[in-house]
Amino acid sequence: MNPSHEAPDDAVNDLAAMAARAVFLAYLGAVAAAPVLLLLTFCSGHLLTLGASMLAAALAGFCRMWLQAQGRFDRAKGQFDGWPGDGGPESAEAEHRTQFIELLRAWDELEQKRGSPAFDPWAAQAVRQSIREMIAGDPALDRLFHT
Repeated sequence: MNPSHEAPDDAVNDLAAMAARAVFLAYLGAVAAAPVLLLLTFCSGHLLTLGASMLAAALAGFCRMWLQAQGRFDRAKGQFDGWPGDGGPESAEAEHRTQFIELLRAWDELEQKRGSPAFDPWAAQAVRQSIREMIAGDPALDRLFHT
């Protein structure tokens, strides 16, 4: 079975979880709207915007209170942390590449000290071993260095 067509996780996609995410989004919108409307009230002097600001603040408070009463606030917040794009396969690949580049730079710095009293052959060997392990564990790097 293709992993992209697997059945969705019921705990994430059940009606209560989706409702909690929708209420959390309403909470975020109300939290953002309340101070903006209050600032607009001070700039324009219209009481209508003051009322809208108070309604937004009340909506934010109600949403947060409801989510906390249901025990879903932290979980809903956690589902949106780093969203969109952070924490996915792309960021893991980018982190892996960054780690590989850092190892290559560390190896280069160590090799530049070769022949001087500051050269540490054991540190160079440890970095080379880490690079070998990373290449062995990544098929793309393995193809790049062994073809």
